[in-house]
Amino acid sequence: MQLNSEIQSLAIQPEIWSKFSYKDRLVISKRIVDLELDDVATLIIKAMPAKLSKVQSITFVINSLSSGGAERNGINVANLLASEGYQVQIIYFKKSKASFNISPTIPLLYVSSVDSSRYEKIYNFCSKHKTDTVVLLNHWIYQNFKDIFWFKLHNYRVIAQEHSNFYYPIYNGFNLSLINKRLRAYKVVDCLTCLSTMDVYLWKLSGINKVCYVPNLTQTQLEDIDFNTREAAILILSRMTKVKGLDRLPSIIFGILSKHPEIKFYLVGGFESIRSKLLFKLVLRLKLGRLYKSVIFFDFSNNPEVYLKKSRCLLIPSHIEGSPMVICEARSKGTPIVLYGMNYIDNAQNGVIHIKKDCVKNWVDALSRLTLDEKIWKIYSKDCFNGIDRWFSDSVKKHWNEIFNRISMRSCESGLYSIPTQDARNAIDEFYSMLNFLNTRKLDIWIRLSRNFFKTF
Repeated sequence: MQLNSEIQSLAIQPEIWSKFSYKDRLVISKRIVDLELDDVATLIIKAMPAKLSKVQSITFVINSLSSGGAERNGINVANLLASEGYQVQIIYFKKSKASFNISPTIPLLYVSSVDSSRYEKIYNFCSKHKTDTVVLLNHWIYQNFKDIFWFKLHNYRVIAQEHSNFYYPIYNGFNLSLINKRLRAYKVVDCLTCLSTMDVYLWKLSGINKVCYVPNLTQTQLEDIDFNTREAAILILSRMTKVKGLDRLPSIIFGILSKHPEIKFYLVGGFESIRSKLLFKLVLRLKLGRLYKSVIFFDFSNNPEVYLKKSRCLLIPSHIEGSPMVICEARSKGTPIVLYGMNYIDNAQNGVIHIKKDCVKNWVDALSRLTLDEKIWKIYSKDCFNGIDRWFSDSVKKHWNEIFNRISMRSCESGLYSIPTQDARNAIDEFYSMLNFLNTRKLDIWIRLSRNFFKTF
């Protein structure tokens, strides 16, 4: 009862938050976050004094040290900033042997996501390393929006990295409550980063002003590998889930191997469960018969270069994506890419074939030509290297330094991230074109939601 009355007092006088001891703040903040009292949290955060010191000590909050493209990018950025002289540390929630290359100068803390004392451990770790800024890998898959409020309640600057694109909820159960939670959380961050300028426009139109574009950071080296040096193989490098296009794969594989049995498929990545992997293999056996041996499975790899260098093209069958790490890694090796048309918006000639209409014939034609026709392959392979420097350290470092300068001056919503009118309209047109992919029930919900998003435009 005493705790509830203190929370009620904070809702009326949020400025008294600073009068509580740090131990009391730990208890109260956990209660506020657990009860999802976002309005109370927001009032307290707004009442806090501005933090105007330079960014010096950065704590990255990452789900895993062993798998995932978003996680790999987070580790790459942490290593880059550590090499630039920042004090960097990492908190992670999934216990497994670290397989990413992490700088030995970076302290690590494992905390179970179900540990009742997790916030106390995080607070002590951040205090020990004098953390002033938290970079939170925060996207739809993990739904850890509550952590944003907790870090902000303890006066840390928070940068949220959104690795899913703006459309992801369409294919993620379409939970309006979850969408609203995300919007409320992102309104209190010091900066939201996303992977395309189109996403910047859409987030700003939905009321999130402190948002900017930061590309992925790849550590792969540029290599131009000849067609004949590679195998007649198609690479799929991904988690094997429905949203990643697992439901499409059997038909695509069967369509190609029934016409071109000499082609191989390399499937590199983890399935959601042993059961889903066995079912997928069973479907392939039933469809392909003896051709099943042309499909070779590998466990998730943190060194995708090995497969990218020996395959002639990369297949990304996902229904929805942001800008996956594997795209910049493939292009750095001159490996052309075939993906679904609504993914990875990039108008430049870039070695990517977009499948606009989702039918097996279109997938089969594009993949077969790239795998077997040397002349066509060379055109797309050459285009892979256009504009690829955006993903290398010099370019990415400038983006991060600009963000740090701006959050130190509390100016992340200034002109640098303003929306050119025509670009904003193009983004809205692109947004509404996604409605063609929804069923009637979801369409009605999405129209109501999008009207609210864009009412200020």
